[in-house]
This record gives sequence, structure tokens and C-alpha cells, in this order.
Amino acid sequence: MNLIERGVYLGMPHDDYLAEQSLSTSGIKALLASPLTYWTRFFGPDREDHTTPAKELGRAIHKMILEGKGAFFNEFMEALKLEDFPGCLQGVKTLQERCGSLGLKKSGTLEEMADRILDVDPNAVLWPVIMRNFDAMVARNRKQVVKNEVVDQCERILKAVEANKAVHDAFTGGIPEVSVFWTNDAGIPLKARFDYLKPQAIVDLKSFSNSMDAPLDEAIAKAVINRMYHLQALVYLDAFSQAKSLIRAGLLFGEGVEPLRASLDTFAQSKRHPQMFFVFAETGPATNVVIREIKASTHLSRSVLWDTAQKKVKRALDTWNSFMGTLGPDQPWYDCQPARAFFDEEFPLYGME
Repeated sequence: MNLIERGVYLGMPHDDYLAEQSLSTSGIKALLASPLTYWTRFFGPDREDHTTPAKELGRAIHKMILEGKGAFFNEFMEALKLEDFPGCLQGVKTLQERCGSLGLKKSGTLEEMADRILDVDPNAVLWPVIMRNFDAMVARNRKQVVKNEVVDQCERILKAVEANKAVHDAFTGGIPEVSVFWTNDAGIPLKARFDYLKPQAIVDLKSFSNSMDAPLDEAIAKAVINRMYHLQALVYLDAFSQAKSLIRAGLLFGEGVEPLRASLDTFAQSKRHPQMFFVFAETGPATNVVIREIKASTHLSRSVLWDTAQKKVKRALDTWNSFMGTLGPDQPWYDCQPARAFFDEEFPLYGME
């Protein structure tokens, strides 16, 4: 397994965090699907992270909200728009016509035709040349190109965050992107990455869509259940406690530690119970932002949601321990169960009508 020294890491690149093979909340969710789902995703030969448009948007939103516009544009570059270049020539037919009007050969690639045109008309505005120069600049500066609508979405969510005092305050007075690696009492290596760590709280940013126009709180509650954010809250509050112990033990690593050492030492000595907040940012035209807390008890009664999270996390950890002990990371985790009968409670209610 690819494991690093247990500790608290500041400024760890996101890809480095993902590559480390300690068990994460994402891994716990995969284990609850099936042991083989987890093994395939985290140990199998096809375990490379598969980027999706939703993941790219989520990462961009995180960068904009957690670190600001400056950090966003240090990492990302907005794709060029043709309309920003008046009179620009693009496409095979258009460039062939231009070559013909200049008495030039009309065969070859777009770039070859563009270069011929430039030789005769250095002031020509040609899309293949613009894109060639743009791609070279992107490679030189090691930027990631994102679509115009992604930048627009991120900026509109940032505006919504700045307009909501509770949300804005949640992302002040703390440290972004803090990674924690620890081993639990059962010997299982675990990891968590806080979006934003405050002295007495963890703040995690989640984007969600509400394409069916459900009432806002209903859409958020559905996202919590569907994406098992209550499991993350349980794991992250444990990680919060572990981070304090690791810092007290001197296991604090990464760039930029020294300016923050005093405040982190104060954090590590605190005895107060932490809170777990989620900031939900709606994608799409209506960029609602809402901050909610997941906790073990509410109104003097135990939270059913929290108890459910505890049971599911324990089941996942027990599964990890069992399969790691018998098969290890190099063999597929086939769950070879005997034949079983179905029970009515296994089926959705709509199928029983």
C-alpha cells in the first residue's frame, strides 16, 4: 500500500492526497456498495481517478471559494472565446477562401494554411494561430483550461458567498485544505482532507444541483442522504480529534507551517467540542448558498442520522479489516456469499403496491 507518515499536512497537492491509499470517506462509501467496488476503485489496475465535468466544476468552485480569485487564476485559465476576436478567420472553408484570394495554395492543415496567410498578411487574425499561441502559454504556465461557463459559475457562487454573512464568516479565521492521516485502534490507516479548518470547527464545501426545483432544504437533505455526508461528518470529527493529537506529537508537515505553528498549537491544546458545518452551494442559474451543521444530537435527543452514520462506518471498517486481513491489497475482494432468500423489506415500497 502507498502510505505516508501519519500526521497533519498543510498545502498537500490534491492529487498527492488522492494517491495515498489510506481509507477515506470515499472509500467507506465504496465499501458499503461492495468490497469489490472498493478494491477496484482504490487498489485495482484501473484505479486512476476518472475526471468528470461535475468533478472539474466542484474542484474549480472549491478553489475560488476557499482560496480566492487570485489562487483560482493561478491554477486555471479561462478558455478563449471566438467572439473576443473580431474579424477572426476560422474553419477549413474560410481559410481556403482566404488563401485563394491571396493566390496561395489551398491544401494542407489549418495551421499550414494559416502560416501561409501570415507570410503574406502578418496582421491577419487567424483562429488556428491564436489557439496555437494559447496552448503554448497554457503549457508554459502549467495551467488547466476551464470552460467559460465554469468561470462564470464560480464567480457567481463567490458573489453569493460574500453576500451571506454566515457563510462568508465560515471561511474566515482558518486554514484551507488541511490533510490528516492517522491509524485507528484497529490498525486501519485513515485519512481526511478538511476544506477549511477553524479552531473549533470544520467547514466543508459541497456543490449540488436542484434541477427539479424542490424546496431548497429538501434538495439539500436529499443530497446529504444520497451522498452520505453524515458519514463524512462522523469521520471528519474523528479526524479533528486525531489532528490535535498528531500536532501535539510534533507530526505537522508541509509548506507554510511556521507562520501558523502558534495558532495550530493553540488549536491542538483546546478541549472544546468541535462542530461540523457543510456549506451547500447550488450550481445553475440560482446560486443559493446555505450553511448547515451535522451533529450527534439535536434538541436534547440523539440524532437518528448520526446513529445511522456510526453503524454504516463501523460496518465499512469491519469489512476493510476482514478483506485486508484475508486477501490484502493485491487480490480482488470478491464477496462470495451463499445463496439467500429475498426479504420484503429489501424492496422499495413502490414495488410492493
